[in-house]
Amino acid sequence: MRNILVRLWRWSVGRWDDPFRSRGNFAEHLTVGVSLVIAVIAYFQYRVYSQQKAIMESSGKQTQQLIEAANINAKAARQIAAASDRNATAAESFATTAGKINEGLGGAVGKLNLQAEGLKQSVEQATRLAAATEKANANVIDSDRPWIGVGMTFDELVVGKIPTFTVTLVNSGKRPARVISQRTQGHYFENLPPNPPFENVGPASTFVSIPGFPETTTYNLFTGPISQETADLLAGGVTTVFEYIDVEYLDLGTGKSHFTHACWKYMLETNGHRKGFYSCDAYQDAT
Repeated sequence: MRNILVRLWRWSVGRWDDPFRSRGNFAEHLTVGVSLVIAVIAYFQYRVYSQQKAIMESSGKQTQQLIEAANINAKAARQIAAASDRNATAAESFATTAGKINEGLGGAVGKLNLQAEGLKQSVEQATRLAAATEKANANVIDSDRPWIGVGMTFDELVVGKIPTFTVTLVNSGKRPARVISQRTQGHYFENLPPNPPFENVGPASTFVSIPGFPETTTYNLFTGPISQETADLLAGGVTTVFEYIDVEYLDLGTGKSHFTHACWKYMLETNGHRKGFYSCDAYQDAT
């Protein structure tokens, strides 16, 4: 290719310098120049068209790839739609079957509910009968329980002497009882408090109380003799003497615990009664 170009160049130079060659006029020279310009422009257009063709071919390949990918996605979508349709059909079939099962279960549940309601009513009736029987038995048992009552007698209050009092416990019930605690207390109060104290109480005396057989015990009302000052306070109504007792016992038939509270108050002589000890208005209860 290079040799051809060199030979062509030498021929052109020799041709140009040849004095005997025919000389073209201006119009011929202009035509040659224009032809060369057109050839150059045609060459550049060819290059541009070649590049556009390459670009279009590349774009066509990409477009084809996009079309193929879209076709693949469309195929997958059709497969998913077909699978969804099959699932919907299966779900509808399952719903139909479940509905039939529910209908059968509804009938069975209704029967079971009727049976349960009948059983519930039977249990409630049996419970009421059991409660009534227990109550009747408890009434029979309680009717035979021990009841311990308390009685007291007192000495006269004399200055310089320690007064005594005698406690008598009587079981008026039908069963024996075990007395587990017997506390007594003499105290000066203007008014008896709701829960009177027990001070300097010795060991609790315990014994079995037999129905109809009284138990008697004598105690000192105070630890020391009555002073003249105390007697004057009593005579003036400034204070008074209270004697109270707490008895706790067990029913030997059932083991239940019970108690008896009793209280006596020293009162001055007034119209209608003599001075001495009389039952209190409070601390008189039993279980």
